[in-house]
Amino acid sequence: SLYNVDLGTIVESVCTGYEEAAQIKAQDFSLHRPEEPVLVFSTTDLLMQIITNLVDNAVKYTPSGGSIMVRVQTEGPDVIFEVEDTGIGIAPKHHIKVFEPFFSAIEGDDSYTGNGLGLHLVKSVVLRHGGKIIFKSVEGEGSTFGFRLPLAFLPKQD
Repeated sequence: SLYNVDLGTIVESVCTGYEEAAQIKAQDFSLHRPEEPVLVFSTTDLLMQIITNLVDNAVKYTPSGGSIMVRVQTEGPDVIFEVEDTGIGIAPKHHIKVFEPFFSAIEGDDSYTGNGLGLHLVKSVVLRHGGKIIFKSVEGEGSTFGFRLPLAFLPKQD
């Protein structure tokens, strides 16, 4: 069953798990999130899974010395989660396919491993939550992946 879970806390715990991997690659890894809880109606496991997926991709596909910025922010009735990296980026011809099952933008390069279901899973979970996917990428410059979900409770208006 679904609960009100704090997205900020989940994102922070995922990021803590990746700080060491980012350090090893000399990546500038930063997290920006609100102090107050950002509640969404979901399960910790599902959110953990999709956030881990997006952060993992960013660390994996960003070369040494690159930067990764993770952001959680509220905007009206929604929360926005984004992972912005200075990684390899994705060619425009692949943009439409990036969330399809078993898609890989890295043709013929086996040094990047994965089951090809990560982004497909992210998209299906986000859509099931009534959310929207965020995706921007420039080949050779980096990508931003994330999502927008409805907040469980609207912030109090003064």
